[in-house]
Amino acid sequence: MKSKQPIMAKSGFIVILLTLIGLILRFINLNQGLWYDEIIALVRFIRLPLRDLLTTYTSENQHMLYSVLAHLSIVEFGEHIWSLRLPAVVFGVASIPALYLLGKTITSRWEALLVTALMTVSYHHVWFSQNARGYTGLLFWTLLGTYLFLRGLQQNRINLWIGYGIAMALGIYTHLTMVFVLMSHAIVFVWQLYPDKDKRGLAKTDLKMPLIGFGLTGLFTALLYAPILPQMVAHFGGGGTIPSQWTEVFWAISETIRGLKVGFAKGVLGVLGLLVAGFFFTCGLWSYAKENRKVFALLVLPGILGAIPLTLLEHNIWPRFFFYTLGFILLIAVRGAMVVGKLIAGLRVGQNSEIYGMKIGSTIIGLLIGLSIASLPFAYQYPKQDYEGAMNFVEKVRKPSDPVVTVGLAAVVYEEYYKKNWEAITTVEQLNQIRAQAPETWLIYAFPIFVESRYPEVMAAILKDFTPVKIFPGTLGGGEIYVCKSNKVS
Repeated sequence: MKSKQPIMAKSGFIVILLTLIGLILRFINLNQGLWYDEIIALVRFIRLPLRDLLTTYTSENQHMLYSVLAHLSIVEFGEHIWSLRLPAVVFGVASIPALYLLGKTITSRWEALLVTALMTVSYHHVWFSQNARGYTGLLFWTLLGTYLFLRGLQQNRINLWIGYGIAMALGIYTHLTMVFVLMSHAIVFVWQLYPDKDKRGLAKTDLKMPLIGFGLTGLFTALLYAPILPQMVAHFGGGGTIPSQWTEVFWAISETIRGLKVGFAKGVLGVLGLLVAGFFFTCGLWSYAKENRKVFALLVLPGILGAIPLTLLEHNIWPRFFFYTLGFILLIAVRGAMVVGKLIAGLRVGQNSEIYGMKIGSTIIGLLIGLSIASLPFAYQYPKQDYEGAMNFVEKVRKPSDPVVTVGLAAVVYEEYYKKNWEAITTVEQLNQIRAQAPETWLIYAFPIFVESRYPEVMAAILKDFTPVKIFPGTLGGGEIYVCKSNKVS
């Protein structure tokens, strides 16, 4: 244990260094092309005058706090892709020291440093930090709010609970899934009223201070959402999600696995890394559950509570909805690696199992960090979606008389963002009328799942009557842009 003391004395410096490294990694290729959600947020919300922005909620694409901050960034620096994404970068970088603060509250400083280093080079964290949405903000508020909750229970200081109320309200204002974090805190708070053997990280509960924190959360949230509350009620009461693969639990699981494999490099290394990480995660769950059931609940409840309503309501279950749990997942996985290290050390006769186990566990985490670093080039290789590349390609190869047709979400992008006067179609009849006007017709679409669920007859016609000419890859799962040309009529 003594060998780690010099490092522990420099833990603050190490966290600062990791934060700076994280900042550099998140600015690399920050100006690459936008994907659908970023574009819609920009053209429908962020570009609005601030007064209108604060009073507009027409879809779940409106991440209120992020839209406000992105608007201010664009006002200050001009409209660029990097300035649109700047708040995501800031929140992503800020979540690095926030994770360390939470980590050293519930585990050892050494584990906290390891998990912080792992998130610094995490492919998924870098990807979301370059995504002009509220997800890194949600992660930051989740980590900070959970840290303040634990510190508040430990010390019962009014400033901690006021900070808690502000952090949680801003998190909810960023994205409504923050409510599930608040619910997990409330459950643990009620549980805390009943004494048991759990000691680490929690203290005897004083009712007054936590109730102030929860009360301020409710008050600040109500004030922030008051200008748009009627629109939110109208939106969420306007009907359910159209069934598609996006609403299926098994699709969400398979897409999550696919995304995690990318984070551990490609090929066999990705599969191996995923399997090993899954084993460590299981061991970490067991360790936290054994050590402190309430801390365990704080780490696992937000994700569970978030999954239940999405499943029951048959809402789209995109893995990004659970990005706010990334810090918790990494804390659990790192703990699992340390547990495995101690188990291996116990097999060696004549060794100090604690020190030796820590070395083995740390080496394992070092290997995972290396795998994560190996995956980072893919995050920079392509834009999230290459709408611009597809557009430029079509403009270059088509004849002036060839019509261009767009379908589904791609139609919205080209009409509202790129201001193209291409035909957006929703029926086969429209498609056939356009095809009859010229020998060749070009067609661009994205998100086949969306097109197939909304316009199944159009999708069938595309597969039958069009040939893919070029597919433009992107780092967004399922975000390829398809450029097709009509088949010659025989």
